[in-house]
Amino acid sequence: MFVSRLTMCTFVMWTNKGIFTVEVPCDPGFMAVVCTKLEKFWTSQVLPFLISEASMTSLPNLSQWSTTTPSSESVEISGLQVYKDDVQTIQPRSMITDTIVSFLFKQLPQIYPVVSSFFYTTLCGEQDVGPSTSSLHWLLAVLTPCFLDHLYAAQSITSMTSQRSNYVLKVPQQLPGSNNCGFHTFMFADHFLKDLKLYESDPNSYVNAEHAWFDPKDAESKRTLTKTYLEALFQ
Repeated sequence: MFVSRLTMCTFVMWTNKGIFTVEVPCDPGFMAVVCTKLEKFWTSQVLPFLISEASMTSLPNLSQWSTTTPSSESVEISGLQVYKDDVQTIQPRSMITDTIVSFLFKQLPQIYPVVSSFFYTTLCGEQDVGPSTSSLHWLLAVLTPCFLDHLYAAQSITSMTSQRSNYVLKVPQQLPGSNNCGFHTFMFADHFLKDLKLYESDPNSYVNAEHAWFDPKDAESKRTLTKTYLEALFQ
């Protein structure tokens, strides 16, 4: 009811003697307590991680949280343990693991804060593919100073802005059945970082523009190149 903004719902129970129903009103007081607890958890546990010195420089070594079952063969790449099982998920149309996505994001300039894909998995429970529990889909979230202002305020940290907003950019969509969302996510981040000065110069125009950064087939090419590179390391 809270999410749907309903004021009332009906609880229905079927029995051999009939159907029992009862009207259940929304309880704003209860949700206020829940939201307070959630905000406290975010500001005390999540925010410190996001703005910690470690996350502001490079991805921490979180290979211990790998969501794949480790095989006997593995290689270490920039502090990330990549198993042969992970590489096998790069087969065409397969859903890649957290480890592969973390490997991709390690190719980005490390002067920017990047939160490992293992962070959400560790917070919300292990998953085989990605952070979305409902659709097994990789998403990219970019936190700009405008959004972080609210988080900084909660931690009594001086912020530089006072505006907060969120947008969904118009970006290339993956080919049906390709399962290339992980590679799209990496390519989105790569292109956005290259456009960062353009975004900062005129945020409103940037978020409303259509970004034809690449052809969806380029994501398939990135999958092939990644597979070839990692397989070579196990030969």
